[in-house]
Amino acid sequence: MRVNFHPAERAEFREAGHYYEGEQPRLGRRFTDAVETALQRIAQNPLLFRVVFEDVRKCRVLRFPYGLLYQLRTDYVRVVGVMHLHRDPDYWKSRV
Repeated sequence: MRVNFHPAERAEFREAGHYYEGEQPRLGRRFTDAVETALQRIAQNPLLFRVVFEDVRKCRVLRFPYGLLYQLRTDYVRVVGVMHLHRDPDYWKSRV
C-alpha cells in the first residue's frame, strides 16, 4: 500500500533527522532508516497497529522515541504525525 505524508510531517521528519545527525555522526541516518522500516511495516499490514484516536493508528519507530501516526484511506496510508513520544501527545490532532 502507498504511504503519503501530511506536508507538515515531512518537514518534522527531516528536522528530527537533522537533530539526530547533529547529536552524533550517522545517527540521523539510523533514525531515517528506522522510520523507513516503520513505513514498510505499515505498508505491509496497516491494520496491525492499534487505534489511538478516532481512525488514527500508531506504529512505534524501533530504537527511537518516536511513533508514526497514520490514517487508512481507500488506496493509501496518510501519515499525520511523526510524534516524539516524550512531548505533547496531542499536537497532531489538528491534522486529522
